[in-house]
Amino acid sequence: MSRNRGDITYLDNGKCTECGNKYANCAMCNETECLGCNTDFSLNDKECVDCVGLFGTCDSCTNDECLHCKEGTSQVGYGCYNCSEHDTNCVECDSSNCLKCKMPYTLNGENCFDCSDFKNCETCNTTQCVTCKKGYVNLGNVCVECRTISNCSECDQTSCISCNLKSFLNDKTCKNCIENCDVCNSKDSCSICSVDYRYNETSHSCVICSSGNYVHQEYCRPCPSECTTCGSATQCTSCVDGYFVNTENNCVSCLTRNCVSCDLTMCTTCTNGYYLNNRVCEECSTIDEKCTTCSFIDNSPHCDSCENGYWVEENKCVTCEGCGSLGCEYISALCYNCPNQSQVLVSGKCVTVEGCKVVENNECVVCDDMYVKIGRRCIKTQTETTKGVIKFRKFYVSSIDVNCTIFTTEGCEICDEGYYHYESVCLRCEEIYDNCEKCSVITLSNYNQTICSVCKPSYYPEISCHECTLLNGCSECINYLTYNETSTKKCTKCMDMFINNVGECVKIAKCLQGVGEMCTLCEKNYLVSEGRCKPCGDVVIGCETSFKNECTSCAEGHYIDSNKQCSKCSVDNCFVCAQDGTCDTCVTNTTKNSDSSKCLSCSILNRCTLCDNTTPNKCLLCAQNYFTKNKLCESCSTLNKCISCSDELTCLHCVDGYYPDDGKCKSCLTINGCKTCSSTSKKCHTCKDVYYLDNECKLCSEVFSNSATCTLKKVLSCQPHYFLKNNRCVGCDALFGCSECENETMCTKCNDGLNLYNNGSTQMCSQDCDITKCVKCDINGICEMCEEPYTLDIATNKCNLCFDEHQNSGKCSTTENLIEFCESKRFYLNNGMCQQCNTTLSNCVLCDNSSTCILCSTGFLLDENNNCVAKTTSMSIKLATNCEPN
Repeated sequence: MSRNRGDITYLDNGKCTECGNKYANCAMCNETECLGCNTDFSLNDKECVDCVGLFGTCDSCTNDECLHCKEGTSQVGYGCYNCSEHDTNCVECDSSNCLKCKMPYTLNGENCFDCSDFKNCETCNTTQCVTCKKGYVNLGNVCVECRTISNCSECDQTSCISCNLKSFLNDKTCKNCIENCDVCNSKDSCSICSVDYRYNETSHSCVICSSGNYVHQEYCRPCPSECTTCGSATQCTSCVDGYFVNTENNCVSCLTRNCVSCDLTMCTTCTNGYYLNNRVCEECSTIDEKCTTCSFIDNSPHCDSCENGYWVEENKCVTCEGCGSLGCEYISALCYNCPNQSQVLVSGKCVTVEGCKVVENNECVVCDDMYVKIGRRCIKTQTETTKGVIKFRKFYVSSIDVNCTIFTTEGCEICDEGYYHYESVCLRCEEIYDNCEKCSVITLSNYNQTICSVCKPSYYPEISCHECTLLNGCSECINYLTYNETSTKKCTKCMDMFINNVGECVKIAKCLQGVGEMCTLCEKNYLVSEGRCKPCGDVVIGCETSFKNECTSCAEGHYIDSNKQCSKCSVDNCFVCAQDGTCDTCVTNTTKNSDSSKCLSCSILNRCTLCDNTTPNKCLLCAQNYFTKNKLCESCSTLNKCISCSDELTCLHCVDGYYPDDGKCKSCLTINGCKTCSSTSKKCHTCKDVYYLDNECKLCSEVFSNSATCTLKKVLSCQPHYFLKNNRCVGCDALFGCSECENETMCTKCNDGLNLYNNGSTQMCSQDCDITKCVKCDINGICEMCEEPYTLDIATNKCNLCFDEHQNSGKCSTTENLIEFCESKRFYLNNGMCQQCNTTLSNCVLCDNSSTCILCSTGFLLDENNNCVAKTTSMSIKLATNCEPN
């Protein structure tokens, strides 16, 4: 039995034979024809034809549809379209446009351009690069790497979109964060400070939390006022004077008065001016009224110091004798200063200097009248005629007072033994030069010069004496002159960190601390090697930075091992490795996994644009409209009505109809009179009815009385019972008898006893015309319209009913007592009255007038003269008529 349905075989003389044996490349058939072809063949006129032969450029097909077109052609409908007809380098297209170009060409609009002439370019036109490859940005038609842009870590094809740590994106460029800040959004804020630093909200800076502060959510917070140090706002670790830490870590006031420190049961230290005696703080004044500090030793109180001007003697305060306002040392009674400005201190005692008027820095600076200052002394002046005088400048002094053996009036020629020439007089060596032990005289061209030849230790001679420390790095130097020398600047011992180079001290370069000529501590990024400072990389291979004699960081991909050497890190993308070989810090824009064995792209954290490269799976900065929460990014949309936010507490941009207020989105309707507002600030855009916008919404009625809607300067509409005139709302009662109106010419409702009158251009109120059945009068009381079915009799100014014979479905005239037209076709108008059709036209149901019937009764038809005649079987219908309405 033959089968009509298609199958892979057919029945041939009682045997099942494969279709392909009878029909070439046929996959399905019956006894008479092929029904389906093998892959890459299509059925065409009952034959299987090669796809190429049927569709021209088809690689594979099935039946009448191409499945895949050859390169350079694209499938359009069931066939293939040659893309080269769009552009010779087009490989994918539709019937109207090129969709893809072959490499290295790029599609721009409808054409393929060769972008290989523009380095790192992805799309271009004939003259310039349009977009760059990933990781590059178009700057002046040149594609440059993101990293060439200062601090940029990621860019799109037109600008920088993400910055490195310590910088933030501002107008498509990266700006530096404040000092010690790793992550920020603006120049005046910081989200994450560097290690060991916390953000101070008051100074807007990253600081190391000082004593008296504690760390809370990356911020420095002040301890409670009674705490000096604390772990949190509720946990004090030490207290201010007069308080102690109780078992609940709170600072509680000491029970003993004048106690500065205590424990749970007793005072341990009293405040200044008190001493502790049997757990009670006693005042020092009980020992002596002038006693200021005291102690309790060997079961008895002792005064330790007294008020200024007193010293302690046998546990009493005794007045400082002969001392100035600063008093004396409270144990030895040595004066700190003298009461008289002409006195100097000598071994703690005040001594009066003869002839001295003013002492400064324990040396006389101004002498009394009749005295002259020579060296450090005040010498009494003499008259020119006095015997044995010598002239000193413009004064005369005794030769004996100025230590002269042989002299003339003009000056000393030979000084007393142990004295040296000083101008025209003689003085001791130490009076001429400070810190000089021995002087000598050298002969210059035309005079003798007294110089210091031996200085005190730690000074060197050069005419006078100078400190050895004035010589760079010198601590000890030669303090004497040898034969024929006038100066010596030779150092015998240099300070620590200096090297003696033939009497000169040279500082060890980059050295911070040292002993003798050996450096022990170098500057940052330098390490000690054989007592000298060398770059850290020269001492420890691979070391990039160092501090305090230790390598602190190695080159990228290396870490400091237990031997303080830099070893290569085995973790890819690791910037700083730990000593166990795991990663401590990944490179920028990567984050550690949970066991620090891998550095992974920030992209593994959903919507994260910048992640912490030191903490596993922690996002620092999220994509736009996302915020960080529990180390991950969460959509701002989770905040009620929010689009964009800075954190989970602060929405910056709300959905339409809402605005941000104190971090929350509030309805525009909560703003007084507001209808729509800005979605980023509390600023109204449009106001509700009866309000107008003037920076904020204000009631129209507060500016324009009785107004309903308005602008800042103009009334738009008035409240009910008012109309607009000359930018003011005027009451309808200003119109005669009017209670409701639309404008000054259109009253819509009159007071009781009045009627509306409309003359076509105005509608006003008039007195009641008192005409029965009249619904409209003019202002003169003349009726203009009657109630239906009454009609107006103009002659009598009355409303009358139509005559009874006029009521056959007609309508009365408004001006005459006649019918204007008949409402039903069963009637026709005859001399102002409605007559039934069949009264004049036999067997007629509907008519137009007294002579024209348009519908006959049942059993009758219209003839040629429009008369109704009886219907017979031999009669033909002349006129098709409509059915009578129900």
